[in-house]
Amino acid sequence: MSYLAIERYYAKLDRLMDRGQSRNEGTIAPAFAALLEIYCEPYRYELIQQISDKTKHGNSIRFDGVIRDVIAGDCGYWEAKDPNDHLDQEIAEKFATGYPDDNILFENSQTAVLFQRSVEVMRVEMADPAALDRCLKQFLSYEKPEVAEFRQAIAAFSADLPRIVKVLQTAIEDQENPPKNTKFVDLRDQFLQVCKTSINPQVTQADVHEILIQHILSEDIFLHIFGEVQFHQENNISQQVQGVISSFLRGNCAVRYVTRSSITMLRFAIERQQSQIITRSKSFSSWSMKIFTRRTIPRRRIG
Repeated sequence: MSYLAIERYYAKLDRLMDRGQSRNEGTIAPAFAALLEIYCEPYRYELIQQISDKTKHGNSIRFDGVIRDVIAGDCGYWEAKDPNDHLDQEIAEKFATGYPDDNILFENSQTAVLFQRSVEVMRVEMADPAALDRCLKQFLSYEKPEVAEFRQAIAAFSADLPRIVKVLQTAIEDQENPPKNTKFVDLRDQFLQVCKTSINPQVTQADVHEILIQHILSEDIFLHIFGEVQFHQENNISQQVQGVISSFLRGNCAVRYVTRSSITMLRFAIERQQSQIITRSKSFSSWSMKIFTRRTIPRRRIG
């Protein structure tokens, strides 16, 4: 697959140069962009072209391409140059301007130069398909240290999630059968009626348990990372949920500890990535709910 994509890149490059009678980067860059997009697919990355940003010095720069993960953020950068440019000089000028050097690929359709963690780690002749394949794979497989930490935190939380959910389910049932916490049971029943009226008449007590658990698991992340107080506290359903949960958790220190200790590790990892995650909070919100519920809470149709 990779070699076929590279052969198609060579063919497209030839067509673009023949059609445009030019070898400048504006003419030939689309061919490499198409190749990059194919290589991004197995990683579920997206290539964003011609995107502007600010450097750490505050000056504006414009990338030919940014490799982006919906959760981890910017994973790498691509800069296209003309074949007639002095590539090393162009690279030095880009770095002097403030371009990042943690994972950036420079290419001019003849030579590709990859920098990772401020060091040139690979320089290949692009006419060599095997070398180009290795370069692209090393470029796209790189993870920033904070991204690796972030993914490890996700994996650890996902692995621990069934245990947390079981603790919460057991604790809820313990307060219900027989009722040890009458305030909790009364508020649960009131909330169940609200759900039947506002969501679906077929909502069951088991569905309420699921809603409560999801809310407990997601609240710490949403409030600390996004400050979404309105989502969790100001609409009618969330107010009702919060009331039920407060009556359930009050004095239940063991349950608080089990849930918060695991979630806190994930939150710290998210905070390391917060500046990038916040800009895509809608995507992250959708992802986070999948993480909190995936393979742990039986799903029932209530809508």
